[in-house]
Amino acid sequence: MGRASKPPRLVLRGASWYIVDEGQKIACGTRDEGEARRALAQYEAGKATAAHRVKAGIPSASADVLIKHILEGYEVSRLKELKKKKNRAVYGETRIALLKQGIDEAEAHTQANLASKRAEAEITTIGNDRFVMKHLKEYFGPLRPSHISQSVVEEYAIRRRDAGISRRSTGQVIRRIADATIEKELVILRAALRWAEKDDRNRWLGGVEAPAFTMPVSGARARIRWLTKTEAATLIASCHLPHIRLFFRIALATGARKEAIEQLRWDQIDFDRNLIDFGQVAADNNKKRPLIQMTPELRRELWNAKQVACSNYVIEFRGRQAGNVKKSVRAAIEKAGLKSVDPSEDVVGHIMKHTFVSWMAQSGKAFEDIALILNTSAATLRRTYAHADLTAAADVADAVALDEHIQRIDWQPTTALLLSKEAAA
Repeated sequence: MGRASKPPRLVLRGASWYIVDEGQKIACGTRDEGEARRALAQYEAGKATAAHRVKAGIPSASADVLIKHILEGYEVSRLKELKKKKNRAVYGETRIALLKQGIDEAEAHTQANLASKRAEAEITTIGNDRFVMKHLKEYFGPLRPSHISQSVVEEYAIRRRDAGISRRSTGQVIRRIADATIEKELVILRAALRWAEKDDRNRWLGGVEAPAFTMPVSGARARIRWLTKTEAATLIASCHLPHIRLFFRIALATGARKEAIEQLRWDQIDFDRNLIDFGQVAADNNKKRPLIQMTPELRRELWNAKQVACSNYVIEFRGRQAGNVKKSVRAAIEKAGLKSVDPSEDVVGHIMKHTFVSWMAQSGKAFEDIALILNTSAATLRRTYAHADLTAAADVADAVALDEHIQRIDWQPTTALLLSKEAAA
């Protein structure tokens, strides 16, 4: 067995200090012992960083760093932050719950720590941002940070917008990329470059400032597309799956988001008080979702669905929670003829909330009243929905009523799921 190599050390040769390491002699460039020791510390730190780079697969010099390396490092950093945040949130929530049950402090700490570790292990990606990373790596990945300029960023925006979203089977472009999507991607690129500038341990940019650029697009323009009553009725009539039809009725009558409706349980619906409690946003978020009063139409729809329910979830499919209905919602929108290549005219799932607020505003409801219903600020609504016409006057039920419009298109719901109005009454 060979002898272990000695660590780097200082030696004095004549009047000058040198660093000796693995047979090499490196001049410190000083005769002062204190300065020589500082040079040795810097040398050891640089060597440790180099060893870390080799182990992590990071380029050995800043000249070899590509944008893909920075994006990958930023993604790892973001994932660690998400894990840490989830760990703290689950630990605190679990510990408080156990202490309320009378469990002693030490045991509550142990169980909460185990729960937080399990929750942390469940986070394996940075969420939807991983798809953004994919597009950024495809275009910017082979480039060096010094290659990033305003013209390069503008070219990326043009190419992304022209590429659009294509159907896999035919390659047909079904929708152009919205400016808001491109802006989000470039915001993440900018954040990754700034992170690399601050992360001096790996010297991503070699001490040089991160390249700066202005956004070539602006996604800040408020969406002005919402559904008319006739379009909404056509959409509901196009739903061949009962649970998707119910999803649209809830979305249009409450303004609730897709995730809130997907997670809605029957114990959150109070038929006696005519209320729907959409609950809390998430376990690590204290923000409450709104408490909504049911309209007569929605109450009848929910009552009929409750009679044939097989699970505790309102939106169920084949006897259990339907889960993510994104694809089914998209198929129903396309079947109703509401898809558009133009992002400003296209109908997406989130447009249901936009439609709800627009209908309410058009019926004469003040933004302050709508804000109370949706548990948001009136300033946000006024900024986003300023297009709404505030001339007519009607109550909430009339504002979101759809039965009359559905009857006009000569469509009848599936009798196997829905009971008669008399039975619901």
